[in-house]
Amino acid sequence: MAATRKENQHVALWKGLSIVSIVLFITTLLIVFLYKGRDIPVATVDGVKISQDQLYKALVDYEGPKILEKLILEDLIMKESKAEGVVVTESEFQASFDKVRTSYATEDEFVENLKKDGYT
Repeated sequence: MAATRKENQHVALWKGLSIVSIVLFITTLLIVFLYKGRDIPVATVDGVKISQDQLYKALVDYEGPKILEKLILEDLIMKESKAEGVVVTESEFQASFDKVRTSYATEDEFVENLKKDGYT
């Protein structure tokens, strides 16, 4: 009876180790697969591929803090406006828009600045 109990413990231990090994193997495959999916080339220059990860890192390094601040401010402004019940009418929006647009020398300059700020 003692031998059977010990054998059952060994079998249970091996089953447990096998399950842990399989889970680790599957996790490793998923990590590799998910990482590979992000390494998609977005451009090729003289035969050298520029990956999606490289582009993302460059964008974050170059403009990340500025964009993050802009997103935070927009979110805070929207939340505060909603909390205060601020409503902008179509005519108020149009008047403000026209004021900004006429502050540029030409329509092309205005459009170019919109594009530069990420608007189309």
